[in-house]
Amino acid sequence: MTVAELEYGVAKSQNRPLNRSRLDNFRRPFQVVGLSDEDVRVFGEIRADLEQHGTPIGAYDLLIAAQAKSRDLVLVTNNMREFERVSGLRLENWVDV
Repeated sequence: MTVAELEYGVAKSQNRPLNRSRLDNFRRPFQVVGLSDEDVRVFGEIRADLEQHGTPIGAYDLLIAAQAKSRDLVLVTNNMREFERVSGLRLENWVDV
């Protein structure tokens, strides 16, 4: 989902060739990991919990949060307000550093 969000940013940008090159270079050292059965199980738990509390988040952010939480990863984001709703999710904001 994170790569899909980045690809969307390239597609809607004013300078697609430059941003395509930048994204390709940025992605080079990273491995893209697909969703596992555990990721989607955690997705269901998080979604149910957030809906029960009346604090849902967007579907893409929910998938990103579920994968990070199920794998005990730190989610680096500038969207703290959205992701702070997810109980037990470890977050860092590198923009504020």
